[in-house]
Amino acid sequence: MPARYPIILALISVFLFSACQKGEDDPKISLRTRKARVAGEWRLTEGNLVIGTTDITNGLRYNQVYDFNGSNYTMTETSQGLTPAVSSGAYLLNITFDKKGNFSLTEQMKLKKLNASGTWDFNAGLGSEKKKEKLVIALKDVSASKTPGYHLFNQNSTKFIYTIKELRNKRMALKAELPIYIDADGSEQTFYGEFVFIQ
Repeated sequence: MPARYPIILALISVFLFSACQKGEDDPKISLRTRKARVAGEWRLTEGNLVIGTTDITNGLRYNQVYDFNGSNYTMTETSQGLTPAVSSGAYLLNITFDKKGNFSLTEQMKLKKLNASGTWDFNAGLGSEKKKEKLVIALKDVSASKTPGYHLFNQNSTKFIYTIKELRNKRMALKAELPIYIDADGSEQTFYGEFVFIQ
């Protein structure tokens, strides 16, 4: 084997390792680009979500804790001084990304349904962020229910961001850790969770 081949192989290995692993659970090596791995039709298989609200006026903290399993959810609502309330029912979430940057979703929680479409892209990697470690999604068209408070994946917004925790062939995990809003009086709502999809 010529002496230059090991050097070329080493350079290729370094490129693959640095280019592929962006998320904490990403594969070490993948022969498919990140865009190619994102593109496709995905359905939620499991996940969890905590939506927390701090009300400065009365000094209370409210939490809605969701657990997703297959096509169902269980939600436990807690607040200081009150007995937790539990509800459950059907929950479906299907999303589609294409390589041209188009995005669509169908989300159904019991009888509440959201059909929407828009665009997606990777983050640019500014500051301490790694390039292509997040998905930035913007909804442009909503063709079903617009009822607030029942649609979870879009974080109650028309533009939202998820960190890609894991991106493999036919499996993707997205997580969010952010404030949804903070009012002038200091009241806030936070959104922490992880959605796991398969193709």
